Amino acid sequence: MLRSTGKLRELPNEAAANVKDRLRDLRDFIRARRHDRLEAHGLRGPAGQLEEFLGHAASVVDDTLTLAESVSTTLLPLRESENTPPRALTVYFPGETMSWSGERAFRRDMYALAKRAGSAFRLEGQPIRESAFSAAHSSMRRSHTPLLEGLFQPSQERLRVVAKAAAALLLELQQAVGTEIPARSFVRGYVPGLLGSALVTLDPEIAGEPEFFQLVLLATEAREDRITSSLAERSSAALADVFAGLLMHLA
Repeated sequence: MLRSTGKLRELPNEAAANVKDRLRDLRDFIRARRHDRLEAHGLRGPAGQLEEFLGHAASVVDDTLTLAESVSTTLLPLRESENTPPRALTVYFPGETMSWSGERAFRRDMYALAKRAGSAFRLEGQPIRESAFSAAHSSMRRSHTPLLEGLFQPSQERLRVVAKAAAALLLELQQAVGTEIPARSFVRGYVPGLLGSALVTLDPEIAGEPEFFQLVLLATEAREDRITSSLAERSSAALADVFAGLLMHLA
């Protein structure tokens, strides 16, 4: 039974997300303690030679990790590109028997897109957790089955169906992320990937258009205030209205 529902695959996925988050935290901790960074910010204290030694040790570890990362990128050409566009919501939520593959794709894609959006909006120092995407995906499947099933059913109101699903998923993401980052940073970091996925759900060809992600970023910024206020109210209906308006103009 577990094998048929994919639950054996979900556990390693969730564990992998948490391990990767912890490793990234460790990398950030080490990088913040490089000797050259401490000196640049005038943070060297009275500890003298010991502090300098530890700073140089942190720099060596950070440089080694950076080298290993660049080598792995060269040796593993099948590694997903950081510029990979979002995929349709139907890919991320393909049904119960394949939920593990959808979770994996959602977690990886949305993490990469959130990093990309954060870089574009200069959201420095804001933590992004793969485990948050994993938790949101699981909660979405548990709590919004009718919405997800509606994505696969032909309807004259398909745009509205997609907008409602995107709104519900954004609220689940907000719940999973918690108060780690300010509301506006959350919107700028997490909405572009989700909006892009909703667009691709309606029109699979749109992801191949030039400046697709730049358009999604601009649309997010244009509706930032409405999205932020709707999230503060936890209003799924208001968020669905915002998504529907954006999809109508962009799709």
